[in-house]
Amino acid sequence: MEAANERPSSRQRIAQVARTLRRERAWTQAELAKSLGISQGRLSQIESGGGSFSAEQLLLILRLFNVTPARFVDDIEDRGSQLQNALARLGAGHLYESDQVLPRESVDDVSKIVSEALSEGDPRLTAALAPVLVSNIDRVSLSRLQLDFSRAGFERRLPWLCENIVQAIKSELKTNPPQAWSNQARRAEWVLEQFFRATNAPSARSPKDWDALDAGIRTVGTALEVRKAASKVSQKWRIITSLTPEDFARALRDARASHP
Repeated sequence: MEAANERPSSRQRIAQVARTLRRERAWTQAELAKSLGISQGRLSQIESGGGSFSAEQLLLILRLFNVTPARFVDDIEDRGSQLQNALARLGAGHLYESDQVLPRESVDDVSKIVSEALSEGDPRLTAALAPVLVSNIDRVSLSRLQLDFSRAGFERRLPWLCENIVQAIKSELKTNPPQAWSNQARRAEWVLEQFFRATNAPSARSPKDWDALDAGIRTVGTALEVRKAASKVSQKWRIITSLTPEDFARALRDARASHP
């Protein structure tokens, strides 16, 4: 299996930024592919690291999303560090907050930060969404988030996340945590459970493809390996990831321990 922390090549970095731009605009792969004059399958291959854009296509992307070439040469690790800092300030206190990274303009839009973390593909940051949502459940619009993910073709990610966090909360409540945390966690549990139970999971006969969440999954072989070992929640929502409810429970414990 490929190392999750392997530094992406320039080609992969460009593909990652293009994918981020598409998701920020809430475009589907089909919409962007049509604008670029390529097939959706080809765009999917490029976004997965299996190809590259031509110079003409890259220039067209700059015009379509009104960005400069600097957006593609910015250090991806710096963007990841900004997101990590934002998550730390929103409740994931166990994450290291670097003072060497310029702060984001704002961390007030919790929904946007949750969306970014769930799109980033970093399992560690995805798991950190558990304490963030527990701490900010009344500041997040799950319905708005779901609409954005659905437009981008990832409608199963948010209910998958919610069910994982609900299972993690139930597990942590059995350990007799502090009363204040328990009250907040139970509130989050109720809201998250109401949301994912109102969302239909794909049936066994559904033709829906599996969604490869982890950015470290770049080959069919790796995807099949991770899919085979996926948790019951991931199997239910057809999400290919190494994350399990215990990873989210651990993030909840670590975040609490960071604020004794």
